[in-house]
Amino acid sequence: MLGDLVEAFANSLDLDTEYWVSSWDGLFQNADGVTVQDAEYTPGYLASDKCDMVGAVMVSLDWRRKKMDMSCFLPSRMMVVTQKGRVAELQSLESLGGHSVSVERSMAMHTWIEEQNAGPLADNPIRIEFRPFEDSIPAVDRGEVDFTVVHVLDALYHTRNLVENSAVAFAVGPTDLACWGYTRGDTEMGALIDAFFEEQTANPGSELNATWESYYGLSYADFIRLVSTLQ
Repeated sequence: MLGDLVEAFANSLDLDTEYWVSSWDGLFQNADGVTVQDAEYTPGYLASDKCDMVGAVMVSLDWRRKKMDMSCFLPSRMMVVTQKGRVAELQSLESLGGHSVSVERSMAMHTWIEEQNAGPLADNPIRIEFRPFEDSIPAVDRGEVDFTVVHVLDALYHTRNLVENSAVAFAVGPTDLACWGYTRGDTEMGALIDAFFEEQTANPGSELNATWESYYGLSYADFIRLVSTLQ
């Protein structure tokens, strides 16, 4: 889905695309290959001119905005995904305490889990197992961890198309904004991204709406309404 959106954006500008593949943490690493959340710098991929934008859909977090500007186009919620037989068991933040979670380092879900472990779950913290994002829900489906936390886009797509034994349990955290990132101060790139999503959203037959229908079974506008109803 992410590649489809990036291709649609490039096509709207009559540009060819070249992709650089990175780990999630690698998107935010400094010149020494380390992600320092409190520090202000331009990550290596953007600083080296290898890429013009980060086309991975990421949540706007304060520490990320110290490293890149963002254009946000989609409201999102984090969802707890567990095996179908455990949905009734895991229905609140407190119920997650002491259980194992699969998550990729430096993702918004990792940040949220660390906040819970330092706060309301300090006496019974969630046990974190770092895995590549693409293995987070499959690890749940195989019974290797108790649950994972993913954004609603991924929860819907994976439980609808890719796994058999897992389901969404409940929503956690605030309603976030999902964004694309680019070099700080690049106002031209920000304006291009904003114009693209404004035009695509207004057109029911757009590539954006076609992508949403294909992957999630509902239009982009209906998806936004769905997120607004999540409690």
